[in-house]
Amino acid sequence: MTTTTHRHPAARQLPSAPFLLLLLLTVVLYGCAVTAPAPTRPARPSPTEISPPAEMPPPTAPRPAETPRPVKPSPGKVVQPTGPAGSLYIEAESALRSGNPGRAEILVERALRIDPGNARYWHLLGRAKFDQGAYPQAVQFFRKAESRIGGDRELADRNREYLHAATARIGGQQ
Repeated sequence: MTTTTHRHPAARQLPSAPFLLLLLLTVVLYGCAVTAPAPTRPARPSPTEISPPAEMPPPTAPRPAETPRPVKPSPGKVVQPTGPAGSLYIEAESALRSGNPGRAEILVERALRIDPGNARYWHLLGRAKFDQGAYPQAVQFFRKAESRIGGDRELADRNREYLHAATARIGGQQ
């Protein structure tokens, strides 16, 4: 008669001492490891921080490789629009003039949800994008404003100046 020995499930063999020592050493070294912080890139200056000179001196010799940067058009006078979105337009214009084009963009987008046919609102959205350096989007909004301007000659002239400046900057980026 042969006897078989049955092991109890709880009676397992413990790991050896060298294995436990190696495991302990790995845990300690992993906990002491120092990770280097990720390298940071220098911040890009915002488009409002970089302004081209008001007047460029006459060049001494023509340089065909260089294209002069267009000067940013003047924003013009603030018009007091009437209607349900007029206060949003005024607040957006103020934010843009104080150097906060992101806030101006949010406000004028709200105004456009109320009055999407207003050329001034599209023009102001184009100016906000222009000040943020998003020239392709600015061109789209200036063109949209142009299609809705009607008889407002002052707005048409100013819109055309911004449209030309944004188009020139797109050409300079390529």
